[in-house]
Amino acid sequence: YRPSAITMRRLGLIVLASAVMGVALYFASLWMVGFLSSGSFLQLLSGVLALVLIATVVYFGIVLATGAIDRKQLLGVFKRSKKA
Repeated sequence: YRPSAITMRRLGLIVLASAVMGVALYFASLWMVGFLSSGSFLQLLSGVLALVLIATVVYFGIVLATGAIDRKQLLGVFKRSKKA
């Protein structure tokens, strides 16, 4: 099996998006270190959820902007399948 050129291009773009997401999370966690290092459980939970939200927005924003994943394919994943 040999992947096509389009598959290899998309794989590279997905890896790039993952790396950018990692860098964004690193800097976001440095920025939020005071918030995440102390506080109540709800404060810590909201900090972690904020980091997850940042990661999601950055990753999918880059993946969609670069064309690594086709928008139509992504929307097709979320559509409900019709029952026969």
